[in-house]
Amino acid sequence: MYAGGRRRGSRGGGFDPWFLMLAYDLARQVERLGPDKPVATLAVMALSAGAHFGLLGDARALGLSGAPACLSASRVLERGEWRRLLTSPFAFADEIHLVVNLSSFLHKGHLLERRLGGPRAFATRLCALLLLTQLLYVAVAASELPARILGSGYAISRACVSGLSGANFALAAFSRARFPSGGVSLLGIRVPAEWALWAELVLVFLLNPSPAAVAYHASGALAGVAVERIERGLADAGERLVRLRRRMDRKRRAAAGAGSSPSGTAAGGTGTGTGTGTGTGTGTGANWSSRFVPSSLRRRFARGGTPRVVPGARVVLAGLRAARANGKRGRARGPDPDAPGRVIVDLDDGGAVSVLPERCAVDLD
Repeated sequence: MYAGGRRRGSRGGGFDPWFLMLAYDLARQVERLGPDKPVATLAVMALSAGAHFGLLGDARALGLSGAPACLSASRVLERGEWRRLLTSPFAFADEIHLVVNLSSFLHKGHLLERRLGGPRAFATRLCALLLLTQLLYVAVAASELPARILGSGYAISRACVSGLSGANFALAAFSRARFPSGGVSLLGIRVPAEWALWAELVLVFLLNPSPAAVAYHASGALAGVAVERIERGLADAGERLVRLRRRMDRKRRAAAGAGSSPSGTAAGGTGTGTGTGTGTGTGTGANWSSRFVPSSLRRRFARGGTPRVVPGARVVLAGLRAARANGKRGRARGPDPDAPGRVIVDLDDGGAVSVLPERCAVDLD
């Protein structure tokens, strides 16, 4: 949340001791990530900190400081100040606001960046989540719905919000929808994964009972769920189109084979059409590995199901929604501590992904 001017330090123009302590802890968190650091996540954090401390130029001249930067529904809709959709995530009330937001962003961002397979995939999702969060907040704030639900006379449309808290809720919602887990511990209480985000939203409201804050955080949560559902729907639609196209190709080849000769050749054509149809149907249906896994590995599945993925095993990815990842080779690192039932695979071309064991074909040769 943001309202009013930016405050920097409180003791003779210096930094707040609490900020120094939290900043040191944040630096230690980054250091503990090891050599394989999340590039896109750290880039966003550096951009936010650089803009706040004026390392990228005068913050006020860039529109990243004070009232001109925060997101206000009335300013956007009544005065057409649409630039606030882009500036408000990188504007912070003070240093404490900055470091708390960045700590939460690091925790959520580095996990999701690793699971999605790299900085490009993460950056694409983050841009979509940020934009949808901002638009949803403007719509919700303009309707004054949260104030009416909470029985408050506070005009949310006039409020100004900023920071990465909306994006943090969006990342958490997207991650939990895409990579569901058994549950989340919230203040020592085990909460089912599907309710964890909303329980966190209630907790934030109890700590900061502001209708504008509730609207901003809820907009982020809704944006995260919406983007994940849209991606899943597009992936399913793409798979259906591929199956439809292959079915049409089989019928066309079968018709061409049957019509090539009226007598003896027709029988051969029918045989060819049936064989092709059966082989292709098996490849796209029950045996998905025939689409992405080399023939030298397919027999591993045929002999007795999915082989056990042990640390250090050479594997080939197959059957993933992200088509570009299918067919990539790597080495299994071991179980994913953040996602029970999944394993981490270090890819040969760099990066790492968290996948289900049945999406890995073990190269036993």
